[in-house]
Amino acid sequence: MANARTRFETICDYLIRSHDNISVARMYGVNMALKGGHPFVALVSDDVMGFKLHGRVRLQALALIGSKFWDPLNRTDAHGMDWVKVPGEHQIRWDRLSIEAMRCCGENQSAIAKVASAVANSQAAVKEGRTLAQPPAAASRWTASFIMDAIRRAAGMSLK
Repeated sequence: MANARTRFETICDYLIRSHDNISVARMYGVNMALKGGHPFVALVSDDVMGFKLHGRVRLQALALIGSKFWDPLNRTDAHGMDWVKVPGEHQIRWDRLSIEAMRCCGENQSAIAKVASAVANSQAAVKEGRTLAQPPAAASRWTASFIMDAIRRAAGMSLK
């Protein structure tokens, strides 16, 4: 079975050939695959790779024997909860985890872009003197008649 470095290089070569904006660089003292300058896969040591995952995929990766949370900056607080290091016993799964990490990185970048766009739009609106649409206050949504009507309907219900 190939060692982690060879496997990492093979995975990175595939990702570079088949996807845009993928590169390999040394960050935080380890070799990493980057998408748009953001790391998503890391060669942690001779037999361990790290993946920046979220959601169900992160839980699946953590379910693998020997997998642990990992932070490339060696912080001990919650910042490293996105990264999972997976040992060499699970090299067969590294391909899928790499692609999932790249997908998670893309989702994260699009969410950041949406927030940045919303902030820019709101700042432009303030400069132009436009008012921003505000949701109605809770008092106007929950009128006394609405609440009393809900209480009357609830009182008429029975459990069988």
